[in-house]
Amino acid sequence: MKITNFILVFLISIFAYYSILNTNVQELSIISSKYPQYNNAVDTAIDAAVSSSVESANGISDLSSNFDGCVDKFYNSLFASFNATDNEVLQQDLQLYTPVLALADVDGFYILYNDTDKDGKLTKVKTQKFPYIAEFDEDINGNSMSYTINVTLGDEVTVTFAGDKNIYNGNYSELAKKYPKTHLDDVYEKTVLSRPGSFIDWKNHVISEAICEQLNHYVQRNNTIASDFGIKYNFTLPESASTELTNGISDITFIALFQGYPYGAGTKSVYNKFCVSGARVDKIRAYYVRPYKDGNGIHYYYHKYDCKEMLDSTITDDGFYETNNGLGYAFSSAKEAAASGALPCPYCCE
Repeated sequence: MKITNFILVFLISIFAYYSILNTNVQELSIISSKYPQYNNAVDTAIDAAVSSSVESANGISDLSSNFDGCVDKFYNSLFASFNATDNEVLQQDLQLYTPVLALADVDGFYILYNDTDKDGKLTKVKTQKFPYIAEFDEDINGNSMSYTINVTLGDEVTVTFAGDKNIYNGNYSELAKKYPKTHLDDVYEKTVLSRPGSFIDWKNHVISEAICEQLNHYVQRNNTIASDFGIKYNFTLPESASTELTNGISDITFIALFQGYPYGAGTKSVYNKFCVSGARVDKIRAYYVRPYKDGNGIHYYYHKYDCKEMLDSTITDDGFYETNNGLGYAFSSAKEAAASGALPCPYCCE
């Protein structure tokens, strides 16, 4: 091969290499500029939904109507963040990229999923309340015995046996004493109910698996619905969902999956986020105002709990926080923090 051919091949290779490198750099630039925007939009929507849950849950035993309020606040916030308040087409897309929302109540959970009506228009459907339930078939002293244990977010459980009309319910650690000489008495020592050190982990696993099973069903179902509207993304429940639910649910909890949203022209990458946020988490996800001193005096900025500017802070259970500059107040929303005269943190709130 002539030297000129070698040079030509070399130049083509170099050109191709730098073209790919430039494309990757451009893609990273697009993602790095939009990721904080999308992340803040979803976080703000979750905060709005959780605030609704916390405010409305007080004194209300049936949270079905409250779930509707959570959903409304979630989408109103999401639409506002994406400048879609007056854009019905974009609103529809944002809903399709949110395959499921869920509310984990004390004794069960609801799921809101995408569907179409008889005219082919996008609509939302709320399921009935699914229980947190575990089923058992065991051999007890040579006899086959089938029973179920319904758990709650607290210590209350309900045990039912096949062929037994009685219902055994109460604090898991006291059931044996409460129902002596019954079917429950026959199996109690063989169940996790008699092992306080294992019960909490087992219960959280039952709750997580029950929610994941239904979430996975409706997330998969969204692929057909979204495809009908021209979205070809393959929606799947994240592998981390089970762990996040196991570790994240200890109180009434709002769950959201926002998945597959494109970063736009110049990249094929998409934004994904799975959120688990509850009443207790809401206290942690509050906004914290702290002072900064410079040559012009003292300035106040509000931050989210996980902002890098809050790394030297200790957040207490009673809504205060401690920094090197002393004790300060926390606020449950950015609006309340701003009303105190503080400015938004340029790192976590803009």
